[in-house]
Amino acid sequence: MRKQAACTRRKKQLCRYLAVLRIFMIKLLICEDQKILLDGIASAVSAYDEIEVVGKITDASKITENIQKTGASALLTDVC
Repeated sequence: MRKQAACTRRKKQLCRYLAVLRIFMIKLLICEDQKILLDGIASAVSAYDEIEVVGKITDASKITENIQKTGASALLTDVC
């Protein structure tokens, strides 16, 4: 019985931790006209747990539309 209670307690702690992590996660939209660079940046950034790449676009005229669709909290535009 005690093992079950401890397991349930750990699950609740993990759920709370994950909920907090989602709140502080950076949702990144990347806009780059060079496809190979766009994919490379997205791949490199995805290695960080705190950053979620929510969109990759090559057309800067669609930035506003994509921010609204994805709920991005940060934007990385044409690096080179």
